[in-house]
Amino acid sequence: MKNDRGLDDLTAGNLGFRLLEAASRVRVLMVGVSAIGDYRLNIEKELRAVKEAVERSPKRRLISVDEIIGCTINELRRKLLSKEYHWIHFFGHGFESGIVLAGDESEAKEVELDAVRYLVKLHPSVKGVLLNSCDSLKCVDQAIGPVTIGMDEEIGDAQAISFAVGFYDAICTGSTIERAIEEGKNNAKLQHGNEEAPIKVLQADHN
Repeated sequence: MKNDRGLDDLTAGNLGFRLLEAASRVRVLMVGVSAIGDYRLNIEKELRAVKEAVERSPKRRLISVDEIIGCTINELRRKLLSKEYHWIHFFGHGFESGIVLAGDESEAKEVELDAVRYLVKLHPSVKGVLLNSCDSLKCVDQAIGPVTIGMDEEIGDAQAISFAVGFYDAICTGSTIERAIEEGKNNAKLQHGNEEAPIKVLQADHN
């Protein structure tokens, strides 16, 4: 049985909660678009790295990862309606006030974070959001879910992946969100010449 106080902490956006306490099996949804025009990101590499982090964990049976690559707005909505997810990981392209999904004709479609915030609010099972792309929280001061993690500057693909690997390595051992963020930052620093990852964390109001 899960600790009721722990679930209250999740709702309040407390960085001290452990994501593995959100449910008997925690579901992560990874959402990405790899190309805008001629500029393509290797998002499959990030997806593979996160899944490997989960598979290596002794607690791998407590967490599952689903993905939508080349995700449209309708695909995202329907996926969230299909089952309860506890964490959403957006990766690929972003801009200063939103994320990039695919349009109905496979074109890039910019989606403002205000709209994403409203979508997440419709799904109270979602305890946090990771926006693992350049400038994803640069101009944002309001959390999208109880906890929102993103970047306030540009970040290279390799460094973003290193952050994600460290983050999920810690999450999958039962660490707190705060500890997982530090593990991700440390891994990115170790792997990339002592360079700090431009991580920004927003928490929902506790009221």
